[in-house]
Amino acid sequence: MSVRNGLVACGIAVLVAAGAAACGSSGGAASTGAASTGGGSNGGASSAGGSGTSAGSSLPSWAKSLGAGVQVIAPGATAAGNSTPADVVTGLVDAIKAKNYPGICQYYEPSQQASCKSDLSQATAAELGTALADFATVKPTYTVIDGSQALVGATGTVCDQSDGKCSTNSDPAAILDSGKPFSQLWQTAVNSTGDAYQPIPVVKVNGQWYGESSGS
Repeated sequence: MSVRNGLVACGIAVLVAAGAAACGSSGGAASTGAASTGGGSNGGASSAGGSGTSAGSSLPSWAKSLGAGVQVIAPGATAAGNSTPADVVTGLVDAIKAKNYPGICQYYEPSQQASCKSDLSQATAAELGTALADFATVKPTYTVIDGSQALVGATGTVCDQSDGKCSTNSDPAAILDSGKPFSQLWQTAVNSTGDAYQPIPVVKVNGQWYGESSGS
């Protein structure tokens, strides 16, 4: 099984072939609340800290740099599912914690779910458990949404068992607060191949959210 390194790898392509690499993480998120940079075009955010717009809500200082219309959702309660970007990350984590490895595939884009199931079938439950053990403690933090694309931050440490290298993040707003526009952050995240931390890219398809797995 092979994976791209970092938290983003776990979020969009936990497994792409049977083999011997792995990824995992640990960490936590805190506060609740939501904000929008103004006029976000979508964003089911009911369990990710709110709808993204609310009376009296304040924007994080870095939100404006993401671009007009980009929605910013603070860390908050989530529930496994495809309703919000953060729910996708929670769903992946919950499936791993429950050792429900086939359940991982419902968080892939619909066009990739069949191949996900095929790839998973090539590894034993024991191999998957070892490969994904650390990832069971990942928690989503800030979510930023631009139309049908979203980036979900996450805290924790991800290690590639093939080489022992780890990537650690403890800042809920890491990368998202870099001052770069959403479009640039998105391209960097979906094309990431190194050990450095990146937010997890998620896409909206037919009203539901899924981990982006095209790498483009």
